Amino acid sequence: MPRQTPHPQTICFLVPDQKSPRAKAMLLHPDNEPFVSLYQNATATERAEYGLEIGYHVPTRPRPLVIVEVGKNADLVMPGSNISQVHFSFEIHAESRQIMFWDRSRLHTTKIEPDGFRVGGNFRQVVLDAKTPDYKISAGGEKLDQFVFHLKWCKGATDVVQELEKESQIVAARVHNPRWARTIEDGPTDLPSWYNTRLHTPALGAVQRTMDIGPLGRGSYGEVRKSVDLDSGCFVATKIIHLPPKVDFAMSNEEVLLRREVKVLSSVSHKNIVEYLGSSGWDTSDVNIHMSLKPGNLCDLLRKSPGIRSNKDVLTRLWHEMLEALDYLAYRGWIHRDVKPENILYTPSGDNNYLFQLADFGLANRQLLAHTLCGSPLYMAPEVMHNTHKQSPKMDVWALFVVIGVVTQAGNLHHPGLANYEDVLECVRAAATQHPALIPMAQEDPNLRASAAQMLVKYFDGEGMSTPRHQVGLIPDSGSAPGPTQTPGRRESGQKSQVPPLKGRRLAARDLRRINHASPKVGANGNIPRRRLHANGIAEGRGEPLGFRRFT
Repeated sequence: MPRQTPHPQTICFLVPDQKSPRAKAMLLHPDNEPFVSLYQNATATERAEYGLEIGYHVPTRPRPLVIVEVGKNADLVMPGSNISQVHFSFEIHAESRQIMFWDRSRLHTTKIEPDGFRVGGNFRQVVLDAKTPDYKISAGGEKLDQFVFHLKWCKGATDVVQELEKESQIVAARVHNPRWARTIEDGPTDLPSWYNTRLHTPALGAVQRTMDIGPLGRGSYGEVRKSVDLDSGCFVATKIIHLPPKVDFAMSNEEVLLRREVKVLSSVSHKNIVEYLGSSGWDTSDVNIHMSLKPGNLCDLLRKSPGIRSNKDVLTRLWHEMLEALDYLAYRGWIHRDVKPENILYTPSGDNNYLFQLADFGLANRQLLAHTLCGSPLYMAPEVMHNTHKQSPKMDVWALFVVIGVVTQAGNLHHPGLANYEDVLECVRAAATQHPALIPMAQEDPNLRASAAQMLVKYFDGEGMSTPRHQVGLIPDSGSAPGPTQTPGRRESGQKSQVPPLKGRRLAARDLRRINHASPKVGANGNIPRRRLHANGIAEGRGEPLGFRRFT
């Protein structure tokens, strides 16, 4: 006799469709009878119906990531000559802990609606959203109509996630018979390899649809939220940009910047640049850019582990990996134009070790097109602030020096009370005396400033460099100056370096705020020839051995 009250571990029901007699017959199967009960969460327009319970109490072979399997020889029996041993299943994603519906049939004779499995790329799984009140599941036969069910939730979305996590931990703590383990060929695709395959296989496409989890923060041009890719179950970071309406079919400045960011991210592939996973919503006012999710940015890491400010190994890794990222961009003719701690993401990789990645390419531009005021004032290179030279990848090198100065609290660069740009330059000069190995990065004249490739050659023997070694010249001679030099023509011999005046006045704090929030004007789009660094001589030697003493 079916129970009137469902088992307390039941999270949802498979309720047979009224026009599916074979699905109804499953309720009468002796192996299924213990898990048949009355679905009682029916709305006023629905009547209470009996269904098959889905929950961790159903399997006789409990596994932490498998809730229930349905098939010819499974937890819930679905008999039929064209039904697989396991035809479909309800599982938990190992990373995001979301409920996944899997088609496990040999001939892919399972369908779920609405939305369904993604077409293309051989996707046979989808995340189930507990906020969707009614999923329709069809299985078996050429028309996929032999068994038809309606998936009905008996708990709210929050309760479902909490209940499943608790039950999964209980099951994981049990001692399991190794014979119950799923074979390798039956297991879900490994997450890291899945991401790598998707990123480098255009046929698979990119992330197209997501389910929102919650806020992460705000970027330079939009909100960043934590999401789940509905087709893989993996966490992603989704940057949401609200675009203004088009005027006379012309793209807004914000849309041009956004398309620029997507163009950069989709054309780069480097371990120290955040992975781009796709975009969606271009036909709406809210465009989503999907990237791989990281634990946080450099500011978050410093708040969490302030001891990193003096950790020699971590600082050297940060310096090295950001030089690699900047050299990669420079070799391809790109300038990031907004290098700062908030745009450097981290991922733990072992004990007290991290992988650093550059993110937020909202201001990035081709080297030959870049000419607008951009970036955050504290990290802005002198040639950008004073418009004395063409913008080049060396402005990113300057910004990286300031980042390291802020992280190590050198030269008081971390002080929040810096009121004007002359104070910033004075702090940079002081920081350079504390980090003499980084002086080539802090030259105020970009013609005398080292490139990322030159720093990689000098201090890391070119490890991780994208620019061909023969194209890397010597670091320019700064005239044996002990610190950063001033732009030529601005300093007389024996005089103290001074900041070139900007229209006869100093930049006050309000000016820095104005510059920080200014929207850069965008130039015309076009294919620009790749601009490479040409050698002015033989490559420099390795310089000092690896180690933190470079910073001292």
